[in-house]
Amino acid sequence: MNDMKLLELPQNVDFDELKATIGSGFVLQTMPVQNVVWSFYDSFDGALLAKDCMLMLESIGRTQRFVHWMDAEQSEKFDYFADDLPSAANAWKGKAFSKKISKSLGIRALLPQITLKVQIQPVRVLNQDGKTLAWLNHLQFSPAARGPALTRPLALVRLQALRGFEKETRQVLRLAVENLHVQPLTSLLVAYLAQYIDSPWPFNSRLDFHFHADANVAEVGQQIFTRLLQAIEANKEGTVRDLDIEFLHDLRVATRRTRSALGEFKPLFSSDLLEKQKQDFRWIQQITGETRDMDVYLQKFPGYENRLSADWKIYLHPLKELLQQRRALAQRQLARHLRSARFREVLQNWHDILQSGQLYETEIAKMPAVEYAHSVIYKRYRKTRKEGKPIKADSEAEVFHELRKSLKKLRYSMEFFRPLLANDDFDALLSRLKTALDDFGDFQDYEVQVHKLRDFAQELYEKQHVPVDVLLAIGQLMDSLQQQHVKQKSDCVQQLEWLCSKKTSLAFKQCFSCANESD
Repeated sequence: MNDMKLLELPQNVDFDELKATIGSGFVLQTMPVQNVVWSFYDSFDGALLAKDCMLMLESIGRTQRFVHWMDAEQSEKFDYFADDLPSAANAWKGKAFSKKISKSLGIRALLPQITLKVQIQPVRVLNQDGKTLAWLNHLQFSPAARGPALTRPLALVRLQALRGFEKETRQVLRLAVENLHVQPLTSLLVAYLAQYIDSPWPFNSRLDFHFHADANVAEVGQQIFTRLLQAIEANKEGTVRDLDIEFLHDLRVATRRTRSALGEFKPLFSSDLLEKQKQDFRWIQQITGETRDMDVYLQKFPGYENRLSADWKIYLHPLKELLQQRRALAQRQLARHLRSARFREVLQNWHDILQSGQLYETEIAKMPAVEYAHSVIYKRYRKTRKEGKPIKADSEAEVFHELRKSLKKLRYSMEFFRPLLANDDFDALLSRLKTALDDFGDFQDYEVQVHKLRDFAQELYEKQHVPVDVLLAIGQLMDSLQQQHVKQKSDCVQQLEWLCSKKTSLAFKQCFSCANESD
């Protein structure tokens, strides 16, 4: 048995009954009630939870604060902490569990996700000689100020063995299980509590649709648009408060997917309504662009430094300061936009449209979604293939960029309908398409970075009059990225060969029931 067990009482059993049952074999001594606050920390999407890890800050009064860490092996560690927990994973260096935190979080921020007040009723469990062999604690949870509400009253029991009395503590547990059918928790405490809090945490921004086999076009479109709207709404506050750059990333992805879905499901809308929604979500994409760009450049900055020799790295510091300044300004502007009446109206109008039933009023609404999906995806592939055929190794970068947009639309279309169509052939094509997109994306990124670095260098020269070595360092960086850009172009050409080949064309025909159509 572990040194500590968390127990869930059956609904018809209270703590007094549990004490009476255990008291039939042991001496119990009730101690004064303690009041503490437990704050469970994780990323917004539950990165620690996904690894069966738990990080909790226990606050007793205003001065005593203890960190509790538990990993998948149920090995618990304690540490005193004097202040709020740092959000960045690299700030945990020196702690026994810092590597696991860093590996689980990556670039995500560590944030308080569940904060609850806990009333603890401690009871000492003694043997007949008066020696304490275990602690039995009744834990009653209530919402903390500004914390999430509980969907039902929650209470647990914690049984903690003292060293050398593990055998006797097992007897205590046996009394509870056999007489009262008490059940030990089989999951982490934070996973148990997450089931009963009124909160979207952990939020999963991945597309997760569940269509029934006979779903029609309107039903599928409705679910896709609703899910994407939920993702935008769920990530808005974290973006405004600048808690984690992944909030903005996920908000932008949901916006981009919404714009793509408007194209895939355009027969469900009148032309005027479709154009209005396209404009609204294009605006959201625009207002979020500058902050996201600065996030990306700052993420890439360690890589920029590694492209230069040690003697030249220091001269990139003014560039980093400029990126940070521009990012701070862009974030303030973005927060104002996301708090604006226009943003609220865009989301509310879109919500009202989805709830109004308008998507079900067109002729195509009742068409079987499977049939529609086959047609849409194959047409999208043919259009993308036709666009790619004229592109050669010496073509301008802009045509590669335009093809990347089409490839992304094809990918989104396949992901939208994947729950209806998925099989081994479908998944193989989608996986191969994602690989192609990665190469095209890298090519575009190098192209943009070189141009932006030139703009940044111009600004540093004109407005800050930086030393010439700063400009030379940026020039070296641009040369390095330009070389990578040229190399990446050859990878894109190979992806073009795959996209436009007869083998790939046949694979799409067979996968989407279009084998009789000619090229």
